This record gives sequence, structure tokens and C-alpha cells, in this order.
Amino acid sequence: MITRAILILLAFAVILAIPYTLRPAREIPPDDAERLVLISPNIEAIQYEFGRAFSDWHIATYGKPVVLEWRNIGGTNEIVRYFESEFTAAFKLHWTRTLGKTWNNTVAAGFNDSRLDAALASQPASGQPADLRLEARKAFLASDVTVGIDIFFGGGTFDHDRSARRGYLVDSGLAKIHPDWLRPEVMPQSLGGELYYDKQGRWYGGCLTTFGICYNKDSLQRLDIDPPPSQWADLADPRYFKQIGLADPTKSGSIAKAFEMIIQQQMHQEVATRQAAAGDAWNKQMEQDAVAAGWTRAMQLIQRIAGNTRYFTDGASSVVSDVADGNTAAGMSIDYYTRFNAESVAWPDGTSRLGFVTPVGGTSVSADPVAVFRGAPNAAVARHFVEFVLSPEGQKLWDYKVGTPGGPVKYALRRLPIRRDMYTPEHRQYMSDPNEDPYAIANQMTYRLDWTGPLFNFLRLYVQVIALDSHKELQAAWQAIIRTGGPDANPHAMRLLGQMPLTYEQIPAQNIASPVNRMALSRNWAMFFKQQYEDARKAVETAHPQEGANR
Repeated sequence: MITRAILILLAFAVILAIPYTLRPAREIPPDDAERLVLISPNIEAIQYEFGRAFSDWHIATYGKPVVLEWRNIGGTNEIVRYFESEFTAAFKLHWTRTLGKTWNNTVAAGFNDSRLDAALASQPASGQPADLRLEARKAFLASDVTVGIDIFFGGGTFDHDRSARRGYLVDSGLAKIHPDWLRPEVMPQSLGGELYYDKQGRWYGGCLTTFGICYNKDSLQRLDIDPPPSQWADLADPRYFKQIGLADPTKSGSIAKAFEMIIQQQMHQEVATRQAAAGDAWNKQMEQDAVAAGWTRAMQLIQRIAGNTRYFTDGASSVVSDVADGNTAAGMSIDYYTRFNAESVAWPDGTSRLGFVTPVGGTSVSADPVAVFRGAPNAAVARHFVEFVLSPEGQKLWDYKVGTPGGPVKYALRRLPIRRDMYTPEHRQYMSDPNEDPYAIANQMTYRLDWTGPLFNFLRLYVQVIALDSHKELQAAWQAIIRTGGPDANPHAMRLLGQMPLTYEQIPAQNIASPVNRMALSRNWAMFFKQQYEDARKAVETAHPQEGANR
């Protein structure tokens, strides 16, 4: 009995040991290697290529190798929540132990409140502000509190800019050592309404991103859909019922940005239509009315797209994988997610079942930044990393083919460099996407920050309630509408489906920053939409009695 137990334990130990025995040997870093800790939503391929290339570049430029340690905890939203809570804990420790002061809610609310900066700037340089909130803010900005991480790499300009204003990110010094890199002909500060770097140097765009539609050519052929989708509105076509893949915008910053692109396009179209009709009578109030109408149109379009959605994932990359595998026919995507996956499923002749389209006039070209954290444990090397990402050597990694001079060695990343001087024949000959011109795409739509920028977090929450929290009821109503002839045959049901609990003008008054208010608003909106969707379904049954009999 004992012998049998020993044999079982030995067999179990062998099974456990196999993965460790077969895993590839890791290089032992030199004793003098620097250590850099990064947090990033970027895929493993980007982490691998930049980790390898940066260490080689650092040896050549600064004489020391660097070991990169990546903290992978999820999408951008999860990352931001993580380091915000860590900064709160770190500053609390600094405030109570180092400064010997009492921690309370006023201090907690004030230390990262950028709205206090103007008042702080008007205070005398010496002495403590009388307002405790200002005192906390001043102490935080003067501190070197750390969360133990050096670099924030990737995730979109909204979260980087917000983090910079709150004081979590600091100047990397790039403008001082390479001012020539920031000339407009190399890297403009903004284009098409999008910011490409922070004027205070707290974040810099490392590459450019467009948003669009990924689709599976084989699936479209099976569904008899031709031509493939080319505009956001195509995803609302009833033929895509249960064939669309979407990600949760509260989990994925990139998909939240894609939803914002839908809204911006609808706003632009509404403004253009009304301005053409008004002619010389066009004024600011008319523009505001058009923007509000565009918001409502966009929400109704998002409803119909969500009605076609088979399911929602937590990550934007999962959408592309599902489309590539044929689990869904199409979805919303970042350009490089689709290009990267298209290459991985390509046939020997280079063709792929996975396609991608950037809707004309339906996307701005935004930057994916890199930044140094306040209190970075290895601040010098962190600044070097920002320098590398923006250097010609770092820029080559984004879209050079594997094995080309200065290019990646294992993965073609298929992202677009931010430096304009990379789009020359000299570089294009080595690129995976030599015909792409993000600066031309940027001229197709002007991103209006004043229209939707301040509402970005609200947008995440609102779309979640419209599309995810009420998805069962939404899809039941949408399916009933499709079965009985579509939207044109069900005008009353469509009006019910598209009703909103608040107008565009009422959004700023919604306090979603308060967790209690956020929860209450989400609950109230969810109840509203579920009821409206149920009413829309019943309206279909009333107008088409046979539909009710067939359910």
C-alpha cells in the first residue's frame, strides 16, 4: 500500500517537472544590468520586441544592458485603476509618516485634483496654503512618491493625459535632449484634433492608431454579404444578427475610443447636413443643436450594432481572434490588432481570410503614448526608454518586416510609426504596410475634443448600460423587428427602441465620479432601457400578431 502511494507521488512529481524540464533556458542577465519595470496593455509581441531591442540599444548608447520586467494586469482601464489606488496608498504613507500629518477625505480628494493647479499657481512660493486641499496637492506634486513602476506604455491618450494632469506622470526630458524630434515636420503636437504629445513632456505618442472594422471574408461569403462592411453603420445591418463581436468599453480603452469615433462621425454628419441647409444663417446655437442630435443618432446606431452582437469580451484583441476563427463575422477593432492577426492566419501566398477597413471620415488618428511615472525607481533608464521609443531605431520596430535591417526579429508588429520622417521610400521598402499613410487619414475627420472628450468616462458607462447590461432585452426586441420586416416595417417599435433617458445637454450634470451616484444612475438607466426594449418588442407583436404567436 505504501509502495503504491510512493509510486503515485513519484508519477505526480514527474508530471509536474515536465514543463520545467522542457521550458527554454533563460539568459541570466549580467550583474551590471539595469532593471526597468513597465506596466502596459500592449500584447506580448510588442513587449518582446521592445524589450530585446531596447536592451541592445541601451548597451550601444549608454553602455549597460537593461532587463525589462512587465506588469500585465489587464486592459488600460484595469491598469489605471491599479496605479491610481497605489498612488493613493503611497501618498497616504508619505503624508502621515514623512510629513506627520493626519489623513482624511479632504486630503484624499485633493492631492490628485488637477482643478486645484490654477489656484495653487497663484499662491506664494513660500509657506503652506491655507486650504487643506491645496496643501495636499502641493505636497503631492513636490513629492517623489512611487508605486514601484517606471513606465506606462500604451493605452491611448485619454488615460495618459488624465494621469498626467493628476500628477502621476512626470516630464521625461525628451524635449531638452531632442528638440529636433518635436519639429512639426517630424512629430506634430496635434493633428486632426488629436494630441500627439503633452506640451509639458509628461507623455509622448509612440505610434499611431486608427479604428475600424475587422471582418472574416469566409464568414461574409457564408452569410451572402457582399460587399464587405466599409462604414460603422454597416454593422447595424440585420444580416449581421448575432454575427458581430464587441468588447466591453469599461474594460477596453481602445474599444471605448472606437465607440467615440462612431459618435464623432454622426455628429459631423449632422452638423454638415444642417449647416448646408441653413447656409449663411448658421450659428453657434444651430451647431450645438446639431451636435446634440448627432449624439442621439449615434446612441441609436450603437443600439442596433449591439443588437447584432453575439457576445461581449473583456479585451479588444479577443474580438479580432474570434473574427479570425469565424466565431463572429465582423467586429470593431484597432488597426494593428487586425493586421497582426491577419498575418498569423495568412496563406502561403500572403492572402488572408481576415480583412480590415478604416471607415472614411469615421476615425481620427490617435497616438498610443509612453510615459514616466512619478517616483520611478529607475528614472534615468525610464527616460532612456522614452527616448528609444521615439528614436528612429525604436520607430522601425513598429512596422518593419521581420528580419529587415533594424526591424523586429520574431514578430511583425504591424503598427504605424508616429514620426513623419519614417514615411519615406528609404523606410517604406522595409515596411509590412508600405502604402499606409496615417497622416492622410488624419485629414479625413477632425476630432472635436470639445464634443466628446470630457464625456469619455461617461461614454464608457452609458454604452455599457445600453448594450451590455440590457443586452438580453435589446436583442429580443431587435430580433423581433428583424423577423417582421426590419426597421422600416416597425417605425413605432424603432421609436421606442431609440428613446433615451437623458439628452446630450443633460450629461454634464450627471455625477458619475461619485461611486454612489454612478451605481444609482447605472441602475436607473438599466431599468429604463430594459423597459423600453421590452415595450419595443411588445409593439412589434401588436403590429404583427403572427410574431407573438411564433415566439
